Amino acid sequence: MTSRLRGGYGCTVAEACSWACGPYLIPLKGEAMAISRDNQLAQFHKTIKKAQEAKQALSQYETDARAVSEKTAKLRALRLAKEAAQTKDVVENNRQIKKRAAPRSAAASAQQEKT
Repeated sequence: MTSRLRGGYGCTVAEACSWACGPYLIPLKGEAMAISRDNQLAQFHKTIKKAQEAKQALSQYETDARAVSEKTAKLRALRLAKEAAQTKDVVENNRQIKKRAAPRSAAASAQQEKT
């Protein structure tokens, strides 16, 4: 059921009609109908397979995004704890320096008063 149209390209009657007449299709019969049904089923299964693969890819993407988010939160908590510990050490060191500096300045002010 092929015909030669437009420069020798082979197409079915339905394709030729849709090409020449627009959306009007001639109903297919016999072998052409079986081939068309097989093509439709193949297309349907291909579409279903693509949808399943897309769903799986989205699921994998969400899982990866969740893992990255959890790792980021964990690293952030560790960084904040480290910074807090460093700040605490700096504050304690400053207190110790001030405590040591206080007697010296007291002694210095005592010497100034004597003179």
